Amino acid sequence: YVFAFPIVAILAIQVFLSLIHRYFQEILMGIEKVDLYDSSVTDYVKSHLFLLPSLQIIKNIFYVTILFIIISIIHESSSLLELLTYWAIISVLIQIPFIVYLFILIKKHILISLGFTQIILYLVIGIIFFGLTYVLLDSYLQYENELFSFIINLIPYLILGLGGYFLSTFIIDYRTRSLFLSIINEIKKK
Repeated sequence: YVFAFPIVAILAIQVFLSLIHRYFQEILMGIEKVDLYDSSVTDYVKSHLFLLPSLQIIKNIFYVTILFIIISIIHESSSLLELLTYWAIISVLIQIPFIVYLFILIKKHILISLGFTQIILYLVIGIIFFGLTYVLLDSYLQYENELFSFIINLIPYLILGLGGYFLSTFIIDYRTRSLFLSIINEIKKK
């Protein structure tokens, strides 16, 4: 199983990219207005409702064709593990141009604003607290054979990691603070 680790890592990236691809498709279908009014067949053909399935078919044709060509060329000189690695790499590389194209289509219709400062802030906070939790787990957690005992020993570390993360984001970020206070106010009302 250790030998398959690179394949699984590459496929994890592929799954992540396919999720992004799917979300981009959902966004484009959601902003499409052609089905709200009486539209002609030509309007439907020009819409995202027709374009997106067509792109999916084109992507699948590229994927199968490239996979067939690569495997046909190297199948005799490569091991099964190498073939699987090539398959995983091809599945990732096929996703990228289509995701970029969908992103460009989305940018034409929607203003996309990513708060890189906030993303980096959350990333740093997460690395600090989850890294600290990992070090504490590695150093002090007693691994028990019984699952129930192990879970009881694990709970304080989970509370420390998640609690520290949420507390620090509560202190640093206004939107998180507003969200937490709204949730607390709703709970108090009931």
